[in-house]
Formats: sequence, C-alpha cells, structure tokens
Amino acid sequence: MNRLKVLMLLGCVAASAPGLAQWAPGSPRSSLEDGNATAADLRYNYSTGNTHCGDSGKPPFLCSGILMRVTQRPKNPGAFRIWDPSPTSARSGGTSFSYIRYDARFRSVAWGFNDGLIMYPQDRRPAGKDLLMVQCAYSMDGWNWFRNTPCGTMVYEGVVYPHSRSCQSQGVTTPQQWLGIWNQPAKYPSLNQCAFDMRRGVANSAGYFMLMLQMKNMLGANGFNEQNELVLTTWPAGRARTLPIQAFFYMPVGVPAHWPAGVPNGLAAARLNQKEFRADTGIIVPIVRLTPPANINDHFRFDFIVADQAETGSTGVVPPKPVPGRCPRYIDSVKWGAINGNQWSLEIKPSTCTRTIAADQTDLAFQELLNKAGSDRQWSNTNSMRRQFVCLLTTYPTKASWFIEPHRPYVSHEAAVKANCNP
Repeated sequence: MNRLKVLMLLGCVAASAPGLAQWAPGSPRSSLEDGNATAADLRYNYSTGNTHCGDSGKPPFLCSGILMRVTQRPKNPGAFRIWDPSPTSARSGGTSFSYIRYDARFRSVAWGFNDGLIMYPQDRRPAGKDLLMVQCAYSMDGWNWFRNTPCGTMVYEGVVYPHSRSCQSQGVTTPQQWLGIWNQPAKYPSLNQCAFDMRRGVANSAGYFMLMLQMKNMLGANGFNEQNELVLTTWPAGRARTLPIQAFFYMPVGVPAHWPAGVPNGLAAARLNQKEFRADTGIIVPIVRLTPPANINDHFRFDFIVADQAETGSTGVVPPKPVPGRCPRYIDSVKWGAINGNQWSLEIKPSTCTRTIAADQTDLAFQELLNKAGSDRQWSNTNSMRRQFVCLLTTYPTKASWFIEPHRPYVSHEAAVKANCNP
C-alpha cells in the first residue's frame, strides 16, 4: 500500500515541525488539546516514509516512524516506575523497543503485552529532552536475552551461533545474503538472526535499516506475526522529566486476568502509568489507544480518547520546582575542534556543580553531554567517549576544560586513567 492510501486510511495529517513537549504546569494549551495533537503527530510519523534523515549515515528512525516499548506494571505498587530501566536492561546496557511505520507492521508486540510507552523520533524530540541512542536493529525479535551482549552473538543451550553477530561484519548487503543466514539450520530461525549495526558513525546505516525493514516484509505471514526489535542504549534511572516519552499506549487486544472486569484491555495500566508520571514530574503524557492491524494488509491506528485519560490539566498553572539533590546543569558548553588535520576533539566545559558530583550522578552528566553533542556529525564511538568523560570527571575534576576524542579506543577505566584519560 503506498503512502497516499495510508494517509487516506489514517485521516489527514499535515507535515509537522519537531514535536511539541507534553503538557506541563504553565503550558499554553490544555492536556486534551495536547493529546489530540499527539495522536495526529503519531499518525504523521507512522505515514512518513523517509529512507534517511539527511544523509546515508542517518537512519529513518531518527525522523520518522514510531519507537514503542511494551511494559509491565509491578505486582507491588510503587516498586518501580515502568519508564526506568529494568534490572536486566541496567545490567546489559541495552533496552529493547519495536519500530512501526506504514511499511513496518506486525500483528502483536513482545510477550503479547498490551500497554507501554512511545518515544519521540530522536530528531523530532522537544527541546530539553534526552537523546537516546539506537545500537542495532533486527527484522524479527532479536532474542537478546540469549546474547552475550546487546546486539552481540547468540548463545543458546550452550551453543554459540556465529552468524548471529553484526550483519555488516559478515558482508550482508542484499536480501539473499540475509535470508542465507536466517535459513541456516537451527532449532529456531532467530538463533541465527544477525543484527544491523545502527551506531553513530557506521557507514550507510540508513541503507541497512531499510534492508532490515525489507527483510521483515519478505518473510510474509511469518514476518507479520512477530515484532521487530531495536536495541537502545539503556538510559539512567530517575530522569523521567527529561525522557522523550511522547505517549503511553494501550492495545484493545488480550485480557490480562489481573485487570478489573469491564476496563478496556491495558487501559488500567496506562492510566496508572499516566498518574505516576504526573506525580513524579508534573507532566501529563497522553494515553493513546493503539489498535494493531487485523491482517497483513491493514495498518496500526492511533486514537486519543478523552474518557481514557486519568489526568487532565488546563493552562496557567505554576511551574514545578527543580529536582533536589541534582545539579541544575552539568555541562556549561561543548565545542568541536579538528586535530591532526582529520580527527575531531570535543572540548567540554563542565559546570562548577559537576566537578563535585558523586558516582550516582555520572550517568546524568553524560546524558546531558549526549543531549548537547550526541547528534553532531562528528560524534561516534559512544562507549569510548563515555569512558574518557568519566575518567576526566574522576581524575581531573578541577581542569577548566576536558577533551575527548571519538577516534580513541574503548578500554577499561584503569587503562584510561593510566593513559591520562586519552588512551
């Protein structure tokens, strides 16, 4: 189905600028106005068929489509927040999402769950919201709980599946090559599935992402029956106010036994998520009903329904107070400069507060650095950049400026300290 037909199916959607932030105290519009605008924006993102977001190194997920993550409420109320990393994600460093667009459809989501959250496309996130980094993408469920690292090699029942590593490292550039790996003998096809590397700086990542979408569609009914998977770098806990959450969603499918009778499926969970998010941040993230396609030729639908909302807000309320115990700002400024003719160096001027922070704020400081510089064309090799940053923070806190370079290798903290933080 072409994009024009999708637009007719979803209703008229107009091209839009970077997304507006969700309702917060002092907003110029009500939360209900915001909710309707959010549903329209989701329809727009779903129907936009970018093959890249400016050049071949900027994959379509940066500016089009929808990143969604299914979540599960704690059995003990208040035990955790569903937008914070799970223990598994915190340990591994990777957090799983799925990607939907008019050319990326499937009938159900991970685990058969029916509620969760949606993130803004990275290049369309509102000002002040965190930059989240995509590490890799899979045409089908990546089974990452069996991989030695996020996006790494599969180890299942003691057997290592070498074809499950990065697609690019195996020279996969065509559908036939991908199918050759997928169809290797195995108990389950996903054991051989390779990951398309989507880290910043990877050559032609936009083309590889489009190949990932193409392969799912080529699998026909098998592809439609299972979700794809994108693995994002796990973000720090406790950053609800700056997480780029665009909506909470529920799906009107399945009937979890623990939800009250008479409440639409998944809606009870979405309402609790909305209430807790407002209690923690003052922000009202709208609840959107996400209806999956009924068949392989159908499409996802996005509806904002006033009666679904547990929280509403009008205009002109006093803004919330800053979060206590945190630096109001971690990074004063950043500036790129060239060294040795063809290599880049990032100068960082940390705030006075940052120079004395404890270890529990390191992730918050680096996230702010990512927000300021992570989208720049010079940025790559995020793991090494973080290692250098933390080394400088802990070893040279009083230096006026810190310098980190993406060309430097990723090493242990001890090795970085030994190399004066420039390994």
